[in-house]
Amino acid sequence: MSELSLSAHNLESIFCESQRLELPMACYYQLTNPDSAIPYTHCLGTLNQHGICIFTLNYRDNSATFKKMIQNLGIPHPHKEQGSFLWDIKLSSENSDRKNKQHLARSHQEYEFHFHTDCSYEENVPDYFALYVLHADQKSGGKHLVVDVKYLIDALSKASLNLLQNTPITIKVPQEFFKGIDTIQACIIDENFNIRYRREIIVFNSLTPQQLKAIDELERLIYSAHACRGLILSNNQILILSNTRFLHARTQIKDPKRHLQRIRFFLPCLRK
Repeated sequence: MSELSLSAHNLESIFCESQRLELPMACYYQLTNPDSAIPYTHCLGTLNQHGICIFTLNYRDNSATFKKMIQNLGIPHPHKEQGSFLWDIKLSSENSDRKNKQHLARSHQEYEFHFHTDCSYEENVPDYFALYVLHADQKSGGKHLVVDVKYLIDALSKASLNLLQNTPITIKVPQEFFKGIDTIQACIIDENFNIRYRREIIVFNSLTPQQLKAIDELERLIYSAHACRGLILSNNQILILSNTRFLHARTQIKDPKRHLQRIRFFLPCLRK
């Protein structure tokens, strides 16, 4: 297996080479004011079929619509503290301090955030996450990339898919999200073809040569311009994306004022 590191992939270049994300019109919603009725049933149907939808708000209301929307769609996923489900994504003041930087959540740093699924280090992975844009990057940074897992499933060799689907790996829990468990054992792809993945927290020295080869094949597919789709979000837009049917990434942040909020959540109908 070739030692394929994250630094070998330039997300800005991949974004430029990739096609822009095109969605059916049913995936787009627009709310004109805070009193606009939110079509929850239709939205759930869209998410079930396509795994993604985008709301555009023609107003600002300090995240009230965002929180109401997600709490009515599903069950918010807490962070370290129970009940703390709203997460601000913006550069931390500690970014200038290299010593403290290593303990920051990845979303609070300016570097590229390579392809991953959220909470891949937890036994019970949230079904979806939502991003609300308060201040988009005004300097052409912070662009989004997504990869549909369906493409990966179809493109993987049978041998690699079998290994990824049936052989658990050891995944480290990041320090900033530690909840009493250091590692978990899980398969990258489950029996329902849902994915969990974040390269830098995989314990690679515990993998067999066959597993390494399968992961190498997976990543070569993920980082191909053919698989990736680019997306730029604007102020007052809300992206809701399946956390098990898509991998997502973000280019380097260039605007220090960039500010998003995120809520991860479970859909009750998907819980077993």
